[in-house]
Amino acid sequence: LTEPDPWYGLPIATGLLLYANVEVSVGRRALSGETSSKSNVVKLLKDGFQSLAIFMPAFMAAQPSGVQLYLGTSMLFTLVQSSLLRNDAVREAVGLPSVNAKPVEMQDGEYVKEFMKLSQERQEAKAKSGFVLGEGVTQFGAAISVPRQGSRRKSSII
Repeated sequence: LTEPDPWYGLPIATGLLLYANVEVSVGRRALSGETSSKSNVVKLLKDGFQSLAIFMPAFMAAQPSGVQLYLGTSMLFTLVQSSLLRNDAVREAVGLPSVNAKPVEMQDGEYVKEFMKLSQERQEAKAKSGFVLGEGVTQFGAAISVPRQGSRRKSSII
């Protein structure tokens, strides 16, 4: 596994698998919608990755066989996963909408109104008690300082 493949079978297989992955994942029916599959950026990326797939055997020929096996199995798994996610029966079994399903229409500003309502409730709670649960909480180990406000209270946990 530490030596390159002397018959070049693994580098050629990884190139073919990458090409197949790009074709299946960014093919005619993109999972992210019809508009995104027809955009110029997607076409450019697809062409770039397919070009990379053609030259992949040359890049991979000097790599250890273990690396090539890893890439090959990863690409094979990705190819199977992408193919399965395009199947409506599989999508239904895992709770995803059909590939051809139209997006659900949103009410204009529905999420903004909900956010504003929650923000107002938060402000009212802060005005009432001077404290909002979760305010000033940061990731463990973050190097920031949070000014203390108010007086010390006894813990409600004990």
